[in-house]
Amino acid sequence: MNIEHDNQSHEPLLTPIQVTFLTQAELAKALGVCRDTVSRWTQAELIPAIRIGKKSVRYDLAEVRHHLISQSKVERIEQELRDETTKHN
Repeated sequence: MNIEHDNQSHEPLLTPIQVTFLTQAELAKALGVCRDTVSRWTQAELIPAIRIGKKSVRYDLAEVRHHLISQSKVERIEQELRDETTKHN
C-alpha cells in the first residue's frame, strides 16, 4: 500500500492558542477599574492570578472575565434566595 502525503496542502490538526498574560495595570485598564482594585481582588483571591516569582503577577483576561461573570451570577442567585427567605418570614 502506497500512501502519499502532501503536508503543504493540509491544515494543521491543532491550531495553536495564543494567550496573552496581562499585568495588574493592563488588567485594570481592560476591566475599567483602578489598579488598586485589581490588587485587592488578587490578595483576596477573588480573581485567578498567575504568580511569577514573589512579586510579579499576571492575568489571563478571558479567564478573569469568565470568573467575574460566574461570580456575579452566583451572587445574584444567593441574593434572590435571601430575598425569598425574607419574604416568607
